[in-house]
Amino acid sequence: VPVQGRTPSFLSADGTYIAWTGANTTDSRTYMYSLPTGKNIEVSKSLPGSYYNPCVDGQSVVFQGGKTGAYDDIFLYEANNGLLTQITYNTSPGDANDWNPRVQGGRIVWEKDMTGAGAKPGIYLYDIATGTSSMIIPGNDYRDPDIWGDYVVCTKGVVAGGKVSSQVFLYNLATAELKAITDASKDNEDPRI
Repeated sequence: VPVQGRTPSFLSADGTYIAWTGANTTDSRTYMYSLPTGKNIEVSKSLPGSYYNPCVDGQSVVFQGGKTGAYDDIFLYEANNGLLTQITYNTSPGDANDWNPRVQGGRIVWEKDMTGAGAKPGIYLYDIATGTSSMIIPGNDYRDPDIWGDYVVCTKGVVAGGKVSSQVFLYNLATAELKAITDASKDNEDPRI
């Protein structure tokens, strides 16, 4: 059920909500559609710029975006109380985009791009209950995370013999073990768990 003047894309569904991106010629906005009420809520309403790529888990929706010309940050919206929280702030030297947020079980993962001498790119984890963030997988080549329980999957770019491809990695939050679960013979993208 789209909003007039908005083209739907980036869709995530869980329980009674469908989170989606609505784009027009000037920007993108993030919405939640409530199946019981049949209504859309714009969760990025108070934010200037473009906001997209949502993921929903129960009452929680995460998405990315920023003001025009700024890097993307990660945001959390709680449908039960209407609270909007900015999770990341790209203000440190070398900061770039925070991308591809995924939420499950009160935890959020995303990829962080950074450049420069003090850069700390990689896959990050945010605990909603404690409000704390930590880098769980360091490295510029890790992308497209997803989370379920104590497991995170992501891809890692690989260059071998002049060929660019990617592998899927599985990370165990309880043991901090990181292991490849595919080889680099094919280009593996967007793993989900």
